[in-house]
Amino acid sequence: MRRILVLTSSFPRKTDDWWARFILNIYTHIPRPKYEITVLAPHSPGSVFSETMEGITIKRFPYFFPTRFERITSGQGVLHNDKSLTSKVQVITLIIFELLFFFSQLL
Repeated sequence: MRRILVLTSSFPRKTDDWWARFILNIYTHIPRPKYEITVLAPHSPGSVFSETMEGITIKRFPYFFPTRFERITSGQGVLHNDKSLTSKVQVITLIIFELLFFFSQLL
């Protein structure tokens, strides 16, 4: 079985969420017996850190502490969030934490 690790900055927060649903839809059409798919996505308020959606393993990493203050993955997307200093800092921490979690998945 081959493994696929998907890195994304947007992903549905729950199974019935509309946000970034197209990303989930792309990977649901890949044959499961041949591939094990894991999506690495940023945590969003209201989402869990680990779950399975339609046979795909989802792992969400926190990118700001406390997590209740995570702002840039709330449904508008990184580019459409306010331009406050907090949002700008969170873009940087999101990139750093995604890289850290990416390398942890390789081990």
